[in-house]
Amino acid sequence: MFKIGFIGSGHMAESLLKGVLSEGTRKSRDIIMSDPKEAYLTGLNRTYGVAVTTSNDEVAASSETVIIAIKPRVAVQVLGGLQTGANEPLYISIMAGQTTLGLENMFQDKARIVRAMPNTLAFVLKGSTALCRGSFATDEDMRLAEEIFRGVGNVLTVEEYLMNAVTGVSGCGPAYFYLVMEALSDAGVRAGLAREDAVALAVQTALGSAQMILETGSHPAELKDAVASPGGATIEALKVLEEKGVRGAVMNAVEAAVKRAKEMET
Repeated sequence: MFKIGFIGSGHMAESLLKGVLSEGTRKSRDIIMSDPKEAYLTGLNRTYGVAVTTSNDEVAASSETVIIAIKPRVAVQVLGGLQTGANEPLYISIMAGQTTLGLENMFQDKARIVRAMPNTLAFVLKGSTALCRGSFATDEDMRLAEEIFRGVGNVLTVEEYLMNAVTGVSGCGPAYFYLVMEALSDAGVRAGLAREDAVALAVQTALGSAQMILETGSHPAELKDAVASPGGATIEALKVLEEKGVRGAVMNAVEAAVKRAKEMET
């Protein structure tokens, strides 16, 4: 038996694989991954030393925990006829929009399901993941899922009805910050900075700002106020952002993402 099997071996699966191996409690020999693309599997085997197969049934029948990392649109096709033999693995799904109830209906009776919503920052082991449990998942199943996702960043547990909110904030969140960093670097170029210098300043400022919140435990508003000296450049810039409705635009963007996530849910 393998400790962890992956059905689907794309970028998020590879990110989780890196996290699992970096924790040190599981070795390459403990992991098997499936994918229809043999060339991609060969690369994973060469890079990480994990077992690979094109058979999803082989993964399901030989793994204690199965991480489902496929596109939601092929879920029924891939999972509906999955053969596990006598094995009854824990299933951890990272598919967007697939509810635990929907997944339970695809599997045998009383399948143990944990639903996870990681984000793409898992690739650099700085991700945020929310977990919720299915009807038959145990406390031990949740503990195991938390352990796996801690390898790629922070983990929190929420009720399933909040998973769409998680999607809107952290699942889509990296794109919001990339947009802001792009705008900052463009503004720097407009002000005369070389492109590489403007990008470096924007990225490091974003990184340091996030670290400042984490290390001080301060509310973002408190730290914002500390930068804005009376009569200075920062408060003048903040005035423009408020006049342009940046705060409201971000909130509306998250609301739109949450709404779309609900529409995609099955």
